[in-house]
Amino acid sequence: MTELLGLPLNEAVSILERKHQPYDVKMYYSYKPSDDVDSRRVIRVKETGGVYELVVSEFKTKVNKTSQG
Repeated sequence: MTELLGLPLNEAVSILERKHQPYDVKMYYSYKPSDDVDSRRVIRVKETGGVYELVVSEFKTKVNKTSQG
């Protein structure tokens, strides 16, 4: 299900639930957390025994004056 890569977590979950596919979500956190993250996105999908494992990480997707240095 490579079509799930890059999607926000809620969209990926909706797709899997519509298809009645079981899934498990694993969060990946940066060692240097950021307060301005605004999106959790799928960075890896692995299917094992009919269960999809979604690896998700937090991203900053909105640009503002502070983020531009």
